[in-house]
Amino acid sequence: MLHARQPGSKRAPGPRGVASKTYAQLAAANYRTLTPAESRRLLRFAIAFRSCMASRGIELTAPLTSPTKIVLRVEAHQVPAVIRDSTFACGDDLGGPPPRSSLQTPRGQRDSIALYLPKQCLLDPTVTSG
Repeated sequence: MLHARQPGSKRAPGPRGVASKTYAQLAAANYRTLTPAESRRLLRFAIAFRSCMASRGIELTAPLTSPTKIVLRVEAHQVPAVIRDSTFACGDDLGGPPPRSSLQTPRGQRDSIALYLPKQCLLDPTVTSG
């Protein structure tokens, strides 16, 4: 069972006497620098993911690599729900993203899909499953 986030502070708890960071600040700094081997591993998945998405009618750009992530952009405007459903289906078809990696559409960038290795898990602690 999932529970919705309760209204309140959007700041992560921090050590006493130290200002806590907002979720947006934590998310912006949550990318590990990729080693060459990690980059190759994520790139292999991104290429397979792009092919799967194309088979579902969603054309993505060639993977754009950076030191911290791989980004695929949706070539033409698509309905967000179609992108989301296809992303989940392709992720499942491919056995999920590589271990310890995250595949997501960053907040405010609905036509962009990022694949990266997070420094830490930022799941909302007020959302639980049971």
